[in-house]
Amino acid sequence: MVQRLLFFVLTILVVKRISSLPLRLLVATPFVLLTAADMSISLYSWCTFGTAFNDGFAISVLQSDPDEVVKMLGMYIPYLCAFAFLSLLFLAVIIKYDVSLPTKKVTGILLLIVISGSLFSACQFAYKDAKNKKAFSPYILASRFATYTPFFNLNYFALAAKEHQRLLSIANTVPCFQLSVRDTGIDTYVLIVGGVCTCRQYVFVWIYTLYDTASRSTKKTDQTV
Repeated sequence: MVQRLLFFVLTILVVKRISSLPLRLLVATPFVLLTAADMSISLYSWCTFGTAFNDGFAISVLQSDPDEVVKMLGMYIPYLCAFAFLSLLFLAVIIKYDVSLPTKKVTGILLLIVISGSLFSACQFAYKDAKNKKAFSPYILASRFATYTPFFNLNYFALAAKEHQRLLSIANTVPCFQLSVRDTGIDTYVLIVGGVCTCRQYVFVWIYTLYDTASRSTKKTDQTV
């Protein structure tokens, strides 16, 4: 939580010290939209389901059909309004150039330290995961790094993307099995129970071996039990 707060505050301070307004907006807009979206998603999850956003919700979002999302927009209006409000609020904070703030050099160095520390920690985690599973996954690295940023919920989307990729890999793998036939020495019988009504005299049971089903079917009347 502390790292995410530092990341957020230092990024705002760095952006506010960019003298060019177009450049300031260019840098600020993606950051603002991602942060506002992250907070809005968390708000939706808590208010609707009473729980934190997780990878299960992320998988559901990734697998949602666009038409389905459009039809359900009415459910998301309060959270879309929250997203718009937060985006405008953050832009209003960032938009003004403020020379009284610490210089870009100071805040930029601090931000780089925070990012480097977060990336180092994420790499350590991904390395341990790769060592245990004997395979490196960039999704794990991205997921861990996202937990140190204001876009915390992105880590669930990274995990969901990893799971989706794994399922696609399984679905696209065509199994190839070598079939073999051998005699086990065990007699196999087929038992057929049939009837045309509930009357007992019309209920038939035919028993015969598996290998002569066709020939025996013509003699079923003689094998009624």
